[in-house]
Amino acid sequence: MPRRLIYSALGLGSSAMLMYLLGFISRKTGFNQAGTYLYAFAGKLLLTAFALLILFAVATVIMACYRDLSHYWRREAIALRRLLSIHYQTIHTRQRNQHLSRQLYYQHRFKQQKLTAADNRKQLHALYRSVKLELQTAKPQFADTEYQHLQKTLRQYLKQADASGILALHQKLTCR
Repeated sequence: MPRRLIYSALGLGSSAMLMYLLGFISRKTGFNQAGTYLYAFAGKLLLTAFALLILFAVATVIMACYRDLSHYWRREAIALRRLLSIHYQTIHTRQRNQHLSRQLYYQHRFKQQKLTAADNRKQLHALYRSVKLELQTAKPQFADTEYQHLQKTLRQYLKQADASGILALHQKLTCR
């Protein structure tokens, strides 16, 4: 069917061109009236050929749309789309759960580090206070400059958060 339609449109266009040629020849030979009729008929014939081609193009587009829509609304296609939708939803849910678990792990680890740092500071201050108290009780054993130097060293260890330094100073105090 489409082949016949295209061939008929091409045949109409070719015959219209022949009519134009005959109209030109008839005008040159002196048959003006016949040339005028041939030109008018050739124009209408060419217009019919183009209309036939446009009609064929429109019919082809409509048939393609119908074929695609009927394929889209078939039960198998609907079931396949539903299955793919469920598959992609499970993938999305799995990825979201992985992201949430990573985020919870990060938050838990951050809180744990924060609590550990706070506990370390608390322990360091307790150690500082106990060494300072021991230093004050042992003050009579030291000269003033040595006592001030030990206090300054103890404060520096606290500022630097150096627990091993404070413990070394404590060891130094208890060995005396």
